Formats: sequence, C-alpha cells, structure tokens
Amino acid sequence: MATPDQLTRISTSVKSKTTRSFLSRTLTRRPANGEDQAQHDAPKGPLGLTTLSEPDPAVPVTADIVFVHGLNGGSQSTWSKDNRASHFWPKEWLPIDDAFHDVRIHSFGYPSGLAQESVLNVRDFSSSLLAAVRDSPSMNERMGGLVTKLAYILGRQNPAFKSVVDRVCSIFFLATPHQGAAIAQTLSNLLAIVPGSGARPFVNDLLPLSPVLQSINEDFPLVCGELQLFSFYETRPISLGLRKLLVVEKTNAVMNLANERRTLLDADHRTAAKYASPNESAYLAVRNALATVVSAQRSATNARKRSLAQEELAILNRFLGVSDAPEDDIMTLDSVRLTGSGEWLAEKSSYKAWRGTSDSSKNFLWLQGRPGAGKSVLAGRVINELRNASADCSFFFFQALDNTKATANACLRSLAWQMARLHHEIASRLLELLKEFEDGPIDKMDHQPVWRRIFLSGILKLRLDRPQFWVIDGMDECRGSADMVQFLLRAQEHWPLSIIVTCRDPVEIHLTTATNANIHTEAILDDDTKQDISLFVRSNMQRLPCPKSEQWPDSSTIASHIVNNSGGCFLWASLVCSELREVASEREIDQVLGSVPSDMDALYSRILEAMSNAKWGKDVAKAFIVWTTYAFRPLTTVEIQEPIEIETGGKISSNTEDVIAKCCGSFLFVDKYAKVQFIHLTAREFLIQKGNQTTFTVTKTEGHRRLAAACLQALTTSEMAAPRTRRLRSTQATWPATPFVLGYASSYLFQHLNHVSPTDSDIFEKLAKFLESPSLLCWIEFHARNGNLQTVYQAGITINSLLHRRAAHSPPLGLARGNQRLLMLEKWGDDLIYLVTKFGTRLRHFPKVIHHLIPAFAPADSAIRATFANPLRGISVHGLSQRGWDDCLTTITFPKGSKPNTVVAGPGYFAIGMMHAAGNIAVYDDSIFQEACLLHHGEPVWRLAFSSCGGLLASAGAKSVRIWSTGEGKEVSHFNISSLCLALAFAEEDRVLLVATRRNQVVVWDIRTERFYRDEPMTWTTDLGEHSQGRDPTSATFGTCLGLLSVNYKGQDIFLWDYIDERVFDVYEKETGSVTNFGSHKLGKGGTTVRATVFSQALGTHLLAAAYNDGDMYVYDTDDPSPIASVEGANTALFSSSPNGGTLAAVDSYGNLTLFDFETLRALYGVRFDTPIPLKGLVFTADSRRFIEIRGAQCRVWQPAVLLRTDLQEEEKSDTISASTSLQEVHVKKSDAQVVNISAIVCLQSSNAVFYAMEDGSVHVCDLTGETETQLLFVQTQGVPIHILAVDEDAHPLADARILADVIRRQVPKQRRTTWEVQEPLIENPLQKLQKLRPLGAPLKQIFVSGKHSRLFLCAETLDILFAISNKGGGAWEAQLPGLQTPRWAVHPTDKDLLVRMEDSGFGIYSWQKLEHIRSIAVYVEGTFCRLTPLNYSLHFITSSLSSDPAKAQWQLWNLQSLSTASGHPTTSAIPDTAIIEVVIGTFASRLVFYTTDSWIASFDIAQPTPESLIRHFFIPADWVSAGRTLVMGVGRGGEILFAKGKELAVVKRGLEGTEEPGGRVELRQESLQPERRGLSLRARVSEPVGGTGPRRTLGGGSGARPGLGEERTSR
Repeated sequence: MATPDQLTRISTSVKSKTTRSFLSRTLTRRPANGEDQAQHDAPKGPLGLTTLSEPDPAVPVTADIVFVHGLNGGSQSTWSKDNRASHFWPKEWLPIDDAFHDVRIHSFGYPSGLAQESVLNVRDFSSSLLAAVRDSPSMNERMGGLVTKLAYILGRQNPAFKSVVDRVCSIFFLATPHQGAAIAQTLSNLLAIVPGSGARPFVNDLLPLSPVLQSINEDFPLVCGELQLFSFYETRPISLGLRKLLVVEKTNAVMNLANERRTLLDADHRTAAKYASPNESAYLAVRNALATVVSAQRSATNARKRSLAQEELAILNRFLGVSDAPEDDIMTLDSVRLTGSGEWLAEKSSYKAWRGTSDSSKNFLWLQGRPGAGKSVLAGRVINELRNASADCSFFFFQALDNTKATANACLRSLAWQMARLHHEIASRLLELLKEFEDGPIDKMDHQPVWRRIFLSGILKLRLDRPQFWVIDGMDECRGSADMVQFLLRAQEHWPLSIIVTCRDPVEIHLTTATNANIHTEAILDDDTKQDISLFVRSNMQRLPCPKSEQWPDSSTIASHIVNNSGGCFLWASLVCSELREVASEREIDQVLGSVPSDMDALYSRILEAMSNAKWGKDVAKAFIVWTTYAFRPLTTVEIQEPIEIETGGKISSNTEDVIAKCCGSFLFVDKYAKVQFIHLTAREFLIQKGNQTTFTVTKTEGHRRLAAACLQALTTSEMAAPRTRRLRSTQATWPATPFVLGYASSYLFQHLNHVSPTDSDIFEKLAKFLESPSLLCWIEFHARNGNLQTVYQAGITINSLLHRRAAHSPPLGLARGNQRLLMLEKWGDDLIYLVTKFGTRLRHFPKVIHHLIPAFAPADSAIRATFANPLRGISVHGLSQRGWDDCLTTITFPKGSKPNTVVAGPGYFAIGMMHAAGNIAVYDDSIFQEACLLHHGEPVWRLAFSSCGGLLASAGAKSVRIWSTGEGKEVSHFNISSLCLALAFAEEDRVLLVATRRNQVVVWDIRTERFYRDEPMTWTTDLGEHSQGRDPTSATFGTCLGLLSVNYKGQDIFLWDYIDERVFDVYEKETGSVTNFGSHKLGKGGTTVRATVFSQALGTHLLAAAYNDGDMYVYDTDDPSPIASVEGANTALFSSSPNGGTLAAVDSYGNLTLFDFETLRALYGVRFDTPIPLKGLVFTADSRRFIEIRGAQCRVWQPAVLLRTDLQEEEKSDTISASTSLQEVHVKKSDAQVVNISAIVCLQSSNAVFYAMEDGSVHVCDLTGETETQLLFVQTQGVPIHILAVDEDAHPLADARILADVIRRQVPKQRRTTWEVQEPLIENPLQKLQKLRPLGAPLKQIFVSGKHSRLFLCAETLDILFAISNKGGGAWEAQLPGLQTPRWAVHPTDKDLLVRMEDSGFGIYSWQKLEHIRSIAVYVEGTFCRLTPLNYSLHFITSSLSSDPAKAQWQLWNLQSLSTASGHPTTSAIPDTAIIEVVIGTFASRLVFYTTDSWIASFDIAQPTPESLIRHFFIPADWVSAGRTLVMGVGRGGEILFAKGKELAVVKRGLEGTEEPGGRVELRQESLQPERRGLSLRARVSEPVGGTGPRRTLGGGSGARPGLGEERTSR
C-alpha cells in the first residue's frame, strides 16, 4: 500500500464528486494517428465514398454501382479522360442512360498516390471500403481491382460485414493485375533510391510474389462462387521509354474462374477506364455489361416484391398481434371525406418540401390543429395521395379510448406489419424473429422492448433502396408519445423515411429534453379548414331547413353562416348540420346556430340541455354517459348492458346500440367494433371539466364511485354467494361468466376504488360484502388462471390506501367499531398482498387451491382464514404460534444444485445469479415476485448489476461479462475479462459499465458503441509500491456517486481509488480514518483485515461503511475523512446500502441481519434465523422499502415496517396519495443463543400422541386430539441434539412408553389423558465401554428396541450390535454383525421375533434374541441395493437400487406379508415417478405418503403404485422450509401430517383426505395388518459425537435414515 508521503504526492483534496464525469475526461478514446488527415485530394477526387448520382425519389432503387480506382488513381481522375469533368462518365453519362434510371452511382477514393509517403497497404484500403459501404445505402455492383477483391474476402471472414458482402452480386475488373504487376517492382526500386521518398507499402503489395497478392488469389476463389465476375483486358500496348508493352497481360488480367466472363477492351492500360465519347467501343463494352447485370437485378427485385403468401401473412398477424387490418381506418375516413377536401395542404410550401425532398433528416412534418379541425380526415387524404403515386406508405391512427390503438406498442406493431406487406425482405426478417421470440404475446409487452427487438435489432438493420412514407394521426392520444416520437426520429437514421404527424399539441410537448430533433411544424389555420367545411356544408344543403324568412331566405345563407362561424372546427359544423336536419322553425334554427364554436363547450352544453328536456330515457342516458366517461377502456354494447341495468334498476332493450341512439345519440355512438364511444375526445374533456355541471355530469369521485359500486354488485351476485354447506366442495363458488364481469369488472374494480372518497361508508360496506363472499375466491382464481396476479396484489395496495386515507381525516372517521364486517377490512388489504407474495407460485400453477388450501395455511388471525377456512370439515393447520403475517413477503426455493450466489435489485426487478456451470440468472418482478425471465451466463455468476432505469442487467463471472435487456430477456453485448470480477456497476447515466477484477484493474465498457474505452484496462496499483503490484484483493466496491473504488486486501487498511482521475484517493485506517489528512497511526506493518465495505448510494452523501475481521464496524465520511460512527462486536460479514442512502443492512457470520441508520449506526430492526447459515447475498429493492437476502438454496424478501417511511394521506381535492412519516426504531437485543429446532419425530399408532426431540436434548410429547397440546418429558443431555427416536408399542401390557436416548432407556407411563410421567432411565451409557473396544463409526444409522425380547439393537457404519436389557437396569453385549454405511434393517412386520436385513443379493432373516441368521431370500433388482427405508406399522418397506446407468436407478416397494411362512417370498412393485419424490414420510391406510420435489404432500396407492394412483393432497408453504435444514416429518395415527417448522410442530389435519382439486376426496383403505396394541415404548438417541463426527438429524420411525432414498436431502 502507499505510504503517507506517497499519498500526499498522489492525492489532492476532493472536488465535488457528483459533478465530475468519467466521460468528460481525455480517458475516452482518442483519434488514432492519421485519422485527422485531409478528406480530399483535389486533383484526383475526394477520398472515401461519394455518391455521384441518385434516381428520382419516386423511383425505387434497383442497384448501386461503386467505382474503385487502382494504384496512383483517384475517385474522379481514374474515370475521366484528360481529367475533364464532362468526361467523368460514371457521373455524366450513366445517369442519363435509360438503362440506369433506377441505379445509384458512387465512387470510392483512397490515398494510393505515389507523390506522398504512406504507411497504408492494400488491406487498409479494403477495410476502409468495407466500412464506408456498410454505413451507406445498399450496394450491389462494384468496379474495382485488388482492393475490392480483398474487401470482399475480409467481409466474408468478419461477421460484422456480412450484411455488406451479402448485398454484392457482381464485380467488374478493368485491366486488373490479378497475378501482380511487374511494373510494381520497377516503382518499388525507384522509390527506394529516391531520397526522402518514404515508404509505400501498397506498392509492395502489388509485387507478383507478394504474400498479400498470393493470399488474395488463394482466398478469393473460395468465397466468390455466388458472384457474377467480369474481367476486361487491355489489347493495346503503351509506350514506356523506348519500349511498347502491355502493362497487364491477358493471362494476368483474368482469373479463369467458372463464374467469370472475360472480355477484351480496345484500349491500352491508361484508357481502359477513360473514354473520349459514349460511342467509344471500349465504353460500350463496359456499359453494356453493366446494363445486363442491372437488368437482371431489376428482374430479381421485382420478383421479391410479390405479395406475401396468405400463410405467411397469417403467421405475421399472430406474431404481431394485428387482428384489425389498418385499411379499416382509412376506409372509414374515406367514407366521410369529400372529393376535393384537404387540397389546401398540397399548396403549403412545407408539405411540398416534405413530398419532394429525399433527405430523411429534414423530412419530418408536424401538423398541429385544434380539436375537431379534421386532422384525421386530412391524414387520410395524405395517405391516398401517396398511394395514388405508388409510393410506399404506412400509417397509424391513435385513439385514446381504444386500448388497442392508444399505445406506442400498437403503433409499432402495425407499422411493422405494413412494412412487411411492402417489403418481402422485412417480412422474411420478421418471420426469423418469430423463431427466436420466446417472450410471450408481443401485444402484451411494453413498447420499449418491441422497439428494440422488432425494429432496432431487427428490421431496421435491413437497407431500403426507395423512399418510405409514414403517416401518424393523433399523437396527442398516444400513451408514451415522447418515446414514440423518439422512435420515429431514430427510424429516419436507418431508412429513407419521410414522416408526417398530426396532433393537437405543439411538438415540444412530445419531445424529451435530450431530443435534438429537426421537425418542421405546420399549424392548421381556421382559413385552411374553412374551404373543407364549406365543401361539407354545401354538400348537405339539400337537407338543411329553408324557412325562406328574411334572415334565412335560402339554404345557402344558412350554409354560409355555418362556414363563417365554424371557427375552423369541422366537428362543430358537422354537429350543427346534424342538428339542423331535426329542426323546422326559424327560432329553432337560431338556437342551433347560436352556439359558440371556440371550444364547442356551448355546443355540448346545448346538446345535454336538450337531452335533459327529453321526456323519457334520461336515467339511462346519464348511466351511459357516466360509464363512457369514467371507464378505463371503451366497453362493448354487450359488456355495458349489465352495469347500465344495475345503475337504472331494471332491464333495458337487448339492442343496446338502438338504446344509445335514442337516448344519447348526439353524444355517443357505437363504432364498427361495437364499442361505445364519444363523438369526439373533446366531449369527454367537456364532461370532466370542473364547472360544467349538468344533469348528465358527475364529479370524478362520484363517477368512479358509481362504477365501483356497479362492479361490486356484479361480482357479488346471488349466484356467486350461494350459502356454503358443510361439505368441503361448497367453498368453491360459481363464477358468473357474464361479459361485463369477465371482461371489465374483474380487472378494473380496484382501479375505480382507488378514486373513491375514503369517507364513503356505503362503498366500504359493499367492498366488505364482496370480500367475505365466495366470489372473492373465484375472482382470485380467475386472475391466477390468466396470469394476472398483479391485479390481486394492487387490490391489497388499494384497500390499504383507502384505509390510510380514511384514518388521515380530522377528526378521524375510523371504521365502525360495532361493525365486524368493516373491521375485517383492516385485514383484507394485507391478506390480498400476502396471498400473492406468499402463495403466488402455487396460484399460478394450481389456481383452484385458493378455495380450499390457501385459507387453511394463512395465519390464524387473517381475514381469509377466518372467512373461508373450515377447521371442522376441511384441511386445518395447528401448532403454530404465529397469528398474523410476518415481515417476510415471500420465500423462493431453488432446485437442487442451483447454488444462488449473488443478488441485485433495480427498478421493477431483482435478479439472482447462480454458481453452477450454466450460470443461470433468475430475474423476478419486485412486486409479486413472478419470474420474468431466466438468463444463461455460461459460467458461474459472481456479480450482477442493474442500470439505473432497470432496462439493462450486467452479469460477470471469472472470464466474461454479459449485458442483457431486462424487458426482452436477451443478451445485448458481451466481452471477456482476464480475471474474476470483484465489483460491477453502471455509471455515467448507464452509458458505461465498470468492472473491477482481481488483477487490480478496472475495465470500462462503452455500452453504446460496444467497445472498450481504451486498449488496456486501468490499473489502480500503478502508483503504489512494488509490494502491492502482485497482491490479489479480497473484495472491491464501486461508489459511482463519488467516482471512487474501495479495494480491500488481507491484512491491509481500506484503499480508495479515484477511477475518474486515475489516482489514489486515500487510505483509511480503522480508528483514525484518512491517512492523507491525519497520517498513519499504526505502530507496525499490517493492519486489521477489512471484511466488507459499502458506499452510501444517495447523491450528495460521502459515507463509507466498513466491517473488520475483529467484529467492529465503522462509518467514515470521505468528505470529512474521520470516523463518524462505530459499533463494537457487530461481527458483520456482509453489507448493503439502501438506494436512498438512509439505511445500512448488515449480516453477521451466523446469518442474522440488522438494519442500521447509515450515518449514526443506530440499530433499527433485526432478524434472527433458526438456522445459522451465512448469507450469500443481500440487497435493497429500488424503492428502499424492502430487502432481499439469499442463503442456502432460498431467497427471501422482507418488508419491515421500519422501512416504510411514508404516510398515506389524502391531499385536498386529489386522488393521489402523498407520503411522509417518521422512522420507527426497533430495539435489537444482542444474544448468542441460537434458535432450538425440532430434530426428530416418532408417531404412535395406539394413541393420538406424537413424540418429538429438540436440538437442545429435550424430548416432548404432543397430543393431536383437538387443539394440539405439548408437554416436556425430559432433557436427555443439555445442549446435545437428539437425531433418532424409536418406539416399540408392544413392550408393556400397560399404557406406557419406553424412550431410548443414546445411552438411556426410560419408561414413560401415561397416567392421565393429557399428562405423562417420566421414570428414571433403565439403561445408562451401554456403549461407553464398548466404544473404546470396538469403534462403531459415527453416527448411528438406526435404532430398534424390542420389549418382548428385552433387546436393544444399534446400527452404525462399522458394527451392528445387539444388547440384552435387564428390567433392573443395565445392558450387556449379546451379538454383532459388520455394519453398513446406509440403513438396511427393518423389523419383520408379521413376526415380532424376526428382523429383516437388506443384503447385496436379497434379504436376510435374523432372530431378535441372538441375531442369528435364519435364512436368506434371493431377489433380483436392476442394479445394486443401496438403502432400505422401513415404513412403520405397515406390511411394506422401500428399497432403492443404483445402476451404472443413472436413468435406471429405481425404488422398490416390497410386500412382506408372504414372509410369514418359511418358504415365503416377498413381492415387489416399482414406484413410478420417483424423480418427484424427495422424502418418503410413511404410510397411512392404503397409501404411501411422501414429500415431492416441488413441496407437495402426495401419495400413491400401495396396492397399485401407478402414475394414475398419484394424488397431490396439499402443498407445504415455502416459508415452512428452512434453508440448509433437513426436513423432519411424520404421519399421525389419524392421517395427520406432522412437519417440523423450526422449533414448532405444525400439524396438518385431514390433509390426506382431499386433493389439489377443491372437493376432491380420497378413498382410504386400511391394510390388513392390525398389530396388537398393549402398551407404548419409545426409543431415542442423542447425536453426541461418536468417533469425532458431529450430529446428524433423521426422520422418525426407528431409523437414522436420511429423509431421501439414496442421498441426504436438505430444503431446496
């Protein structure tokens, strides 16, 4: 590390870090030498690619021709005789030739002159040509020589130029020296002897035997097979000194390839490309060959323009979600547009320029007009004009009230569909994208990923050779208009695209602040539209009234009045004409024409006033208007009928369209899609404006209240709320499949409730009634089935918001304390949230579990359990002390082998990276925790980072870094790194990605250009001593708000590096802080090792927290570099800072978590876990209100109240919710005591009792009758876990139990119904002496006890030992057998004098008395026996066998009833679907009960273990399973499932009687085995280490067997 003197020289005082920019430094890429060279060489022509001629904009481009000169040539001089402009034939002759009327012509120049020194070679020229063509329009033919050949070769070898060379169809060679030019040797020699002439590498490349030339000639034939090649050779010699010679002989000018056409030129080498006249034979030979290729290309292009096949069109329709042809919109407008209307636009200079220019950068016209000015009709006219001119035209009409036409997504999809119809290559590209597209329906996505996937990464990469026109109407009605405008501008960067947009607003409203747009605005003036209005009115004159009065002598007078008073509002004129057709008298005409058209308010008021004077239908009209005003989307006539009938209290005509026409036809209409719409968007705006109070208007709050009430009534119908009987199946209500309920009420109810008044008790009553009805469960199932649980989650948020707003009123209104229904509302908000977060995965896969399973597993005090659980008849859960929801929102358990390693959160998402070889990254939604996508990094993932907007996710391993699009779930870019990534962060407004590696380097990646900022990474140890150069850091952290990197080394202080200025910032010692400011206070070398550091993420703060190996924790202020807070003995191993910078989360080495105030380190909140497993990752969500932790194979999301720093309070006259509240402090007690968990369970069959042991050595008994009651029996050895319990219920004639715990055998007589007595041990340490003589191996695998024979049988890894037990106490060794590594013993089910042992080739029968071998039974299984699992109180047991082929590994179910005879042979059945079984629990009645890999309790029929007999009964909640803990379960006498949930015994009753389907019943048959029940005997064994190994927990049932068959399984 640096010394204080070094730091003084290196570091200076910190500037304001928040104002510094990494990108503003000279660290960014600098131009290479030579890049600033002059761009023009005047005598020879310009360098680079120059377009010489383009066809008329209306003519589609068929081909491009690029002219490339040779040695010492120029882009103009090579093609011009005598260097005269009139003889520059590519520019002057070809463009006026009809054969090339649709051809674009270019020339390419490069510095190949001999007059100047150059370091460039042919490869450099070729690369330059490739790059120039790639950034230009489509190229098809080329004129050129060796440079062109090498360019084509390079393009085929480099994928970046594939799109360039794919467009090349022909190459012409004019006197090109394919084998090299002998004259090049002469030139090279001359240049070598001329003083100061300098190098000319490109001359040497032309030598006949040059490596470059040989390489070209070898590679070109391999890649040019698809090209048409034309080689022209000279036939006239030139004079060189005293000699005449051919510069390029014919043998040198041709390649002799099969696809080559060889043609002579009547010219010498100088004039092979320079012609005196268009009639010259040499020119005609070249011209005719070019014309032939262009003609063939023109024919091929026309063939590609054929219409899409119907099948392809249907596929595109489904992919793009385009169900309505865009033609419908234009046809509708054509039907109302009069011939000649809109002609004024064609005379506008802005429009003429828009139609005439070919420069797309200047071709964006914005037509701004007031509401009702006829903008849509005008857009239709433009479309028709373009189509009549055979131009490529696409269009879209935005409609705010139609969700299918109101979004940028819809517009992009429609434009893509139309472009595919116009361009076959675009259609082909879209069909290719369809094959790669795996993200679900594209019409459900946000517009950003649609733009990136479909356009930016898809069709925009195709080059279009003719102008395109897009017409977009109603941009003011587009949701996401700023993004849409940005998309249009960016599309113009790729295509020759002219765009016209109509909008009510100025263009500036729809531009982002960062947009530098070149958009011309044209305002639609009143005088512009008057001629169209006049045309419309006069076309309707015959239907206008004509009273022939003095004021209105004829219809033309009325028409003129309408035109003059229209104020340019076409809609007003149309409505007035419609009204005038209904009147007859002069007075009525005056009333109609008296409205003021400025904003049509007067017109709308008059229409509503007329409706209010109607004799009938006013209530119906008001209902229609209110629903159309405040509904969140237009309703169809079928949907709207039900709420209208609810509002009006009676049935209406089934012909809803007719009812609308009669009651409110002047205000509403039914469109062609049967949707009820306003006559214009301004009508709705009029209704919701304050002050416009009429009979038909209601306030926003009242409108949403009415709609919410109707939705609640429709959802809470008598059909749905049928009274529940006592049968379980009745809890599932009948869902009324009405169009209104399914299509609208179910989705938008709570959106309306979010806008109602919190003082409205009536709406609260209706809401409470819905929540307590079975309709609620149907509603949840509906959304779960449709993958829309976000609606349920938001419903909970809305209820809580309403209650907070209600409580905020002064004086407080509260809820009616005497009304139990309203009191329950206080619980429902949290219930709906937790139902989604806790049980979301179950609901998505099994939606019906909401009816019968989820209510039972909800907390005891929850509303859903109190309302819908049936503890007497249905499944019920007992034994848990937790009454309400805890702070843990969800628990995600990953499959075995996933190895979650790191977690990161961003806006809307969080992601978890795995450590397995595939490097999976699971990305989740951060509200309902639904998996958004699964990415594959390709190696173990060490670090993750989200961009500030959440749109990008970076992942890093030891070798590579990848950047992903979060919305699309696709890789954006990737690059390799040289060593393990220690830290990863986006910076500079997400324009760069910073990567800190273990090699003491920072890599900077430019996300926009997908390139490194510099050739070599930055090394932060450059300014340090040599001893620091080779050291590997242990960790690193970026502080992007400060521009700093914190690096930690073993035994060193905190090292801070300024990555913006590339200098050492400071070194921080533990107790004093900055070495730069205060000097070093260390007495010797070395320092306290830093475990972890983290910067505060809040802008404007300079805080850094550090945790040290000695357990202390410090916070430093880098702006005032001294410690500002500390905590001793925190034992912190992992840190995380909240995004708002206020909270610091710290995890100790045991995995316990504490939240601190970042600045003061004041403890705020603590979480202590039941299993001491260190955390692998910790992060706050983007809103700082939750934190996410990963440990073992689980991820948990927590939302403690201390992080909810906002109040919900209603602002005056506002439907929004503002928030601000003080921070709640939670006292965290310091304690080293660990949570004691249940370690073993054994169930009795002669009573409803179950015994279980704890990790502290205690043994308890639980009575399962009624509510579970627990009694402590005894403590075996304090603090020593018990991992095996065994029982022999036939041991004593009285009702007693004998428990064995390692070295103790106890009698526990049951004296009363609920009380058990504990006697002194019968056996004390029988293994203590034997252990010294015969090591058993540790731990014990199985324990068996027989009261009948007074025997104790212990099974270990090396020995199986039988003890004789005396009733007077004590025990003696009786017999022994070699032990086995896995459990292989079982008690004979029908003969209590025998034991059964699994052996390599079958089973052995042994006696209980002496452990004597009675007989062997040979059986055959696939593979080798590896394990035996006894099934207590059953005629069966299970074995597992392994095979060399893992796919053939099997489990077998053995029936031992036939072993009751000497010659009996066991029968076996293969257990199906063993892959789903994680733990075998036991048997009940006729079924084998087990725990599945996806956490369900399921069973097979023992008699017929077939896939058809598999039944899923109920799931185990994810938060019951602790990471890293062995599952401990059992089956009670009555079929109860016992589950050890930490220190509590959860008892699930009647769970085996039902199925995953509501109302499903299981027929249970008792096995024929009826063992004699005379007494109770229990055995237990503590896991005191034997032979130096630690404790191991196992399932009960008399076996030390691990839970799974074949390997130890922990919670997933």
